[in-house]
Amino acid sequence: MEGFEHRETGINEATKGIASVHVARANQANHAANYTSHNSDILFSFVLNGNLNLSTENKAAQNLKEGDAFVIPPQMKHMISDTSNDLQILEISLPGTFETTVHE
Repeated sequence: MEGFEHRETGINEATKGIASVHVARANQANHAANYTSHNSDILFSFVLNGNLNLSTENKAAQNLKEGDAFVIPPQMKHMISDTSNDLQILEISLPGTFETTVHE
């Protein structure tokens, strides 16, 4: 996603695509955010460091901080915004390879 970079842990390759674990971090604070969705069966995220606002379809934005976790269901439009400079997220997905769609 725009404004983020990630480091793959090797789990996707080791499990032959069954699962993926990576660490994402904001590479610019308060990046221009768009709604996105994914086709992963499970997308679990844990805020390792920093904070962010998470907006989803038909729900008010939530401010999440270090220690918070969230799950995004398949095809749900969501947006991560107002990220801190030190934001890091541990992201776990099943299956390991999935597609993300950016909604303008």
